[in-house]
Amino acid sequence: MSQALSIMLEMEVTRSEGNKRVPVGTVEVPVPSLADFGLDVTVKSIDEDGIPVYETNELNWLQNAIKNATLANARNKLVPKTTELRAGASIPATLEELTEPSLGGGNPEVLKQIAAVKAMFKEYVGGLGKSAKVTALLTEAFGSTKALGMQPASVRERIAAYVEEFVEWAESEGREFGAAGVAYIEKVLVACADEEEFDVDDL
Repeated sequence: MSQALSIMLEMEVTRSEGNKRVPVGTVEVPVPSLADFGLDVTVKSIDEDGIPVYETNELNWLQNAIKNATLANARNKLVPKTTELRAGASIPATLEELTEPSLGGGNPEVLKQIAAVKAMFKEYVGGLGKSAKVTALLTEAFGSTKALGMQPASVRERIAAYVEEFVEWAESEGREFGAAGVAYIEKVLVACADEEEFDVDDL
C-alpha cells in the first residue's frame, strides 16, 4: 500500500512584476518527513511550518533538502505564474509517487514511453491542418527541449498551449502516456515556461 506523506505545506506562488515578486496564491504540497523514509529519528519539536526539528544539524539539513526538492517538484507541475496544475500533471501525495523515476537512466520502458508520446504528438499536430513549416516547428520543438529552448518566449508560450491542447485531445481519445510520458510532457512545459531567452549577442 502506498504511504501518504506526513507533512502538508502551503507553498506560496509568485510572479515577476517589474523588479519585484508579486504573490499569486498558495498550493498545498505534501512533503515527506525522515520517518516517512523509514529512518528511526527523534523529533525534538515542530517548527511554525509544520516541519519536524531533529536532534542534529545533519538530520535537519537532510529534512530541509527533502522539503526543497519536493516543493521544486510541485512548482514544476504548475502552469507558470498561476496556482493551476498543468494538463495531465498532479502533485505527488505518496512516497511512491514522489520517488518514481521519471526520465533518466536509459531504461528501455522509459525510452519506449517517451518515443510513444512524441509519435502521438506528431500524429496530433499532423491532424491540425497547419502548414508544413508550422507542423515541422511544433514537432521539432516537442521532440527536443534543446531546440525548444532556442525559440523566443512568445513562441514557446504558443507551443505550450499546443502541448496542453494535445494532452486534452489524448485524454479524450482514451490514450495513455505512462509515467515517463507524463514526465516528458512536464519537461517540455517547463522548457516552454523558462523565462531566459537565447540572446544573439551571446554568439
